[in-house]
Amino acid sequence: MLKKWIFSLVLMMAAAFAAAFDWHSPQLNSRLWKVSKSGAPDSYLLGTYHLGGRDSQLPDHLKHILANSDVLMTEVMMAGATEESRADMKAVLQQMTNQTDKQTLSDKIGRKRVERLAQRLRKEGGGSWSVRQLDRFEPWATILLEISIRPKGLSMETGVDKLLQKEALRRNIALDGLERYTDLPAAFRTLPLARIEELLDFNDVHRDQSEALSRKLFQLYYSRNYPELLALSADSSAYSVGLPQESIDFWQHWMEQELLEKRNRRWLPKLLEQLPKKRLLVAVGFGHLADESGLIAQLRRHGYTVTAIEE
Repeated sequence: MLKKWIFSLVLMMAAAFAAAFDWHSPQLNSRLWKVSKSGAPDSYLLGTYHLGGRDSQLPDHLKHILANSDVLMTEVMMAGATEESRADMKAVLQQMTNQTDKQTLSDKIGRKRVERLAQRLRKEGGGSWSVRQLDRFEPWATILLEISIRPKGLSMETGVDKLLQKEALRRNIALDGLERYTDLPAAFRTLPLARIEELLDFNDVHRDQSEALSRKLFQLYYSRNYPELLALSADSSAYSVGLPQESIDFWQHWMEQELLEKRNRRWLPKLLEQLPKKRLLVAVGFGHLADESGLIAQLRRHGYTVTAIEE
């Protein structure tokens, strides 16, 4: 279903290290950071990975931090948690499907591409609903469908974000989002058609490379090998063989600027408004901590002390 994948953080195939985005500053030797400032209650910032294994569980120290928080703030509100989030989900679905012309997705990107994507969705994930409705989707929305295809044994249901949200509901701790579901499609709607087609073709031919990248990132995150995790995010050339360098550069820049930097800057006002008032546990994808546009550097520039916590 839509709610299982719409809020994914995309980690696209990328090889070129973009000088404008510094994955290695600040030095990220932890995923958990304490956020403090005189006159404000202490809060915590957690870098997450959106996928978990079958047996993934929250460690006790994260449960303890959550239990002593007023609000769990994730990238988006948990699907269906409020009337507003349910309405937003419906609105996103309307954005993703063709409302303006009589052309089908097959007309726009080719029938064979649609058939191959449908086969992958049926075999590897995404649900029968998306397959039945596939020809109604806009081309940019197929990238979100690609994200719904998970390596076997990995699931968003056991990702750190989702486990925290479930625990917060169990403890009656308030949930909030740094953005709304309706904000998420913006980065995808402007993708050029030729780039969408090339990525669909690449994933069809090189599905094993895409899966290997997801598994490697998963392994590095849960083994707490954060330096190598960031190095792979900056240069995953071993997993993008087959894409022209021009395409690699495009997807790297798009991921860093559209999915990370622009969203980080959009989130900051809400954080600055809430941090002086409430004890927050802010859980976002690990990549949102890196760079001068990342949440750690931005909070420090606004007078907060952000300190790594050893786990």
